[in-house]
Amino acid sequence: MEGSEGLGRYLHESYVLHYGKSVYGVPARDVFEEILKTVDIVTQVRDSVWGVLDNDDVAQYLGGLKLAAQAASGEEVQAYIINTRTGSARVQSFSEFVSTELRSRLFNPKWIEGMLKEGYAGAREIGKHVANMFLVDATLEGISDWAWQKVAETFIFDEKIRNQLDPFVVQSIIGWSLEAARRQMWQTDQETLSRLANIYVQTAAQYGVVCCHHTCANIKFNEWVATYSTLDSSTFTRFKEIFSKATNKEINLEIPEKPTAPEDQSLTQNQENNAVDESSVPEPFVPAENIQQLAESPPPYTSIDQKAEQIEETLEVEQPTSSSTGEVKEAAEDILVKQEQPLQPRTVSTAGPGSGQDTTSDTPQTGSEQGAESKSRAYELEVTRKTQVSTSARKAVSFAAIVAALGLMALFIKGYFTGRKL
Repeated sequence: MEGSEGLGRYLHESYVLHYGKSVYGVPARDVFEEILKTVDIVTQVRDSVWGVLDNDDVAQYLGGLKLAAQAASGEEVQAYIINTRTGSARVQSFSEFVSTELRSRLFNPKWIEGMLKEGYAGAREIGKHVANMFLVDATLEGISDWAWQKVAETFIFDEKIRNQLDPFVVQSIIGWSLEAARRQMWQTDQETLSRLANIYVQTAAQYGVVCCHHTCANIKFNEWVATYSTLDSSTFTRFKEIFSKATNKEINLEIPEKPTAPEDQSLTQNQENNAVDESSVPEPFVPAENIQQLAESPPPYTSIDQKAEQIEETLEVEQPTSSSTGEVKEAAEDILVKQEQPLQPRTVSTAGPGSGQDTTSDTPQTGSEQGAESKSRAYELEVTRKTQVSTSARKAVSFAAIVAALGLMALFIKGYFTGRKL
């Protein structure tokens, strides 16, 4: 039974028993049909917190009566909800009422969060709402395309939510969604159908099939789903084996040969493109004016006096109250003496762990090492002088503070005794 027309005829034939004061279960098909032909509108009252998706009653009775009336009269029958929740009756179209319920419950993040906290029971409740959503759409045509799209995006394409659902509930939700698309109840794009089909097949291949009447019991549905999937042949083979084992039925899956994308080749090509040829890297550019400055730079110090004068000028710029020129000359003389007698670095090699033997060898220092040694000595001298000057300044400030404190104490004592005399 693929269409609502067949469902309407089935309901028309089922609701034919007559009950009354003197009769019980007497067939009265002709009478029932004559009554159905006069029906233009079907209604149902909602006066509690129960919605139209909490169970399948609304789809069975309100939806069934609508389809049966349409089958009898051949005319379109409208469905309305009499909403008395606020105290005063309000007539709403079924599509308006169910849209409000979808936004406030099934698609409400707080409602979803509460269901997910309940584990498998909450996941089952979500799946039941989607199932009832399919039923009212099949009988009352009250579900719009945006609602089915929202189901896919919220519970299937959102991995954070999907991973918290039972995998069999995931299959069931996808099954209802794709069945709605197969029956032309939901109009959507090819990409959405392919994504749903892929997740459906992958979940079944990994966890096994969920044997609902709308999934593994529906051979035609599974064959239709396979036409939209873009998975590889090995996954399809696994899905087919699990399906046949669970149902003892053979499923005819046309598995197209899908070429594998050359990911490794493209990755290698990207790496080759990003590789840098060291031979093609140009040498650093040095401006002509920098070369001229290097050529005109003064030669190294050749005498103690020159070195002493340079150090003294540096100290005077940073601290005018530096030490005497004689002390600076003595420090500079020590530096130049060490330059004339280069240091011999010691190379230490250990014979082995626990041997207690160290071998040292002396090697002559290069000119660059001598220059580094002299610069290091000059820097140490400058730091020492700055430290001495800073210490002297702190002492002077401390002495001035002590003198000021004593003066204040003297004034206080003098005032105290003067007051007592008065």
